Amino acid sequence: MPNRIFGWFFFFVFLTKMDAQTPLFLEYVFATLRQNHPATIQANLFADAARAELLKSQGGFDMKLFGDYDSKIFKDKTYFSIGEYGVKLPTWYGLELKTGFSTASGNFLDPEKTLPAAGQAIAGLDWTVGRGLILDDRRATLFQAKKGIQLAENERLVALNDLFFAAAKSYWSWVVAREQVRILEQSLDRAQVRFVGLRENFKQGDKSAIDTLEAFILVQTRQFELVEKQQEAREAAILLNNFLWQTPPDATNFKDLQTAPPLPILDLKIMDETVLTNFNQQVRGTHPAVRASFLKLEILEIERRLKNENRKPELNFSYNFLASGWSFFPGNEGFEDVFVNNVKFGAHFSYPIPNRKARGDLQKTQIKIAATAAALDQKTRELENKLRGYANDLNTLAEQIALFQSITENYRRMLEGEQEKFSIGESTVFLINSREQKLLEANLKLAKLLGEYQKARVAVDWSLGILK
Repeated sequence: MPNRIFGWFFFFVFLTKMDAQTPLFLEYVFATLRQNHPATIQANLFADAARAELLKSQGGFDMKLFGDYDSKIFKDKTYFSIGEYGVKLPTWYGLELKTGFSTASGNFLDPEKTLPAAGQAIAGLDWTVGRGLILDDRRATLFQAKKGIQLAENERLVALNDLFFAAAKSYWSWVVAREQVRILEQSLDRAQVRFVGLRENFKQGDKSAIDTLEAFILVQTRQFELVEKQQEAREAAILLNNFLWQTPPDATNFKDLQTAPPLPILDLKIMDETVLTNFNQQVRGTHPAVRASFLKLEILEIERRLKNENRKPELNFSYNFLASGWSFFPGNEGFEDVFVNNVKFGAHFSYPIPNRKARGDLQKTQIKIAATAAALDQKTRELENKLRGYANDLNTLAEQIALFQSITENYRRMLEGEQEKFSIGESTVFLINSREQKLLEANLKLAKLLGEYQKARVAVDWSLGILK
């Protein structure tokens, strides 16, 4: 039984230690961004706000109940008592349907407001046949709100694209810093082993004191360089921690940022002009920032159509069928009672001369369209140029990495050769240190190049607008 308890305890400690040493991969950083980061939450609210705006615009076509009552009583006399109650239903193309019931009574009632004793039902319509027939404020707002849903989605993608790009750059800076710390730790270990060996040889009289001192100075130099890189790694971890939002928010600590994955050495391919041309077409067609600008133009085009519609004269017709009580056929003349004898109709016309307000509104909208189109051209050109710049960086870094891998391997061979010569007494500690310094600098440089290559790959994806 004690052995079993000890075995379970050891297994638990092993799992805990293994979990603590699990590398932090970029996919995990992106996963935390999607789930918990405040910027992601804010970006997702764009769509909620757009849907709320759509709901608001649809309210322009809601059925509307109405009721009015007005009465005057003075010295026990009812001067008048007037009521009207009903419902209005806005429809498409400027047509509004109306039905209701009116009552009117009193000793001093205006003749034009006199109604049958049983009241009067009304059914009719108001129709805008001039300004507002093709497009009015309600329809324009609804059209724009529907476009706003798409605009909000593209703005959300733009925000996420920028957020993920910033996170990826911070992540690879941290990975490079941790890799350089690992390289310096290994170099320090080798320097310490060499110093201990030389010190023993000095005690036995095989090596001079100057060799031992030089080896010790190298250990101190490596320690100093390691402290500097460790500080850089801590600063990179602090910046990366800005993107690691977990639940609860303080669940991430700097212990989680001690283990970084090794820098991957990928198949380094050159991005040729054909690929770049295809990518430029993708930028113009699907990049969310470009799509957002197109949608803004479409929303402004709806506004332009509305402003152009407002240049027309106002011409409204109303036609109402009147009943006696609830009966629309009070007499014996059938449909003639309804369409000729018992109706209320009217017309309204107005037109300002020279209609400067409507013309000015239209010109302002046309100016906004021109400015937005120019901004779209500029945004597209900037994205294409950034894509080309990042592609050039990627190609240059691929060539540099391939060359520097060969240089690093040659430095390693030179160090191994110098160590063999030293073992047979044909070299010095100074030469070994010099060879090792070159190899160390090459390894640090290669790590930096690999990190810059990863950043360039992410930058290309950012230019395409596909980070999310």
